[in-house]
Amino acid sequence: MLAGVGAVEVALFVVAASEGWMPQSEEHLQILELLGIRHGMVALTKADLVDPETLVVAQLEVEERLAASSLAGAPVVVCDSRSGEGVDDVRATLDAVLAAAPRRPTVNAPASGSTASSRRRGRAPS
Repeated sequence: MLAGVGAVEVALFVVAASEGWMPQSEEHLQILELLGIRHGMVALTKADLVDPETLVVAQLEVEERLAASSLAGAPVVVCDSRSGEGVDDVRATLDAVLAAAPRRPTVNAPASGSTASSRRRGRAPS
């Protein structure tokens, strides 16, 4: 999970309703907290595999686990990829979370047309 997360601003946290909160869920949440990720959402997937009562319990468990974390209050969207139920809601919620999240400054990004990028392409700097 740690590979390539340096520029992460928003997390899409996925929990399967059929499995509930797993040890990996806790590990991933701890990593997000260490990285300072404060914006995100939860996709509660595989809703079609559980009865309505189990789905409510799974959602409550996710909300409880997130309550004392950096993702406290993050929206939880129930979805089922087989039927497509909730998938549009996941997209819309993710768009909203991305729009609301502050942008992190880019550190040490090469300027457009920089000498380093020109050399990589085999051209002399202009």
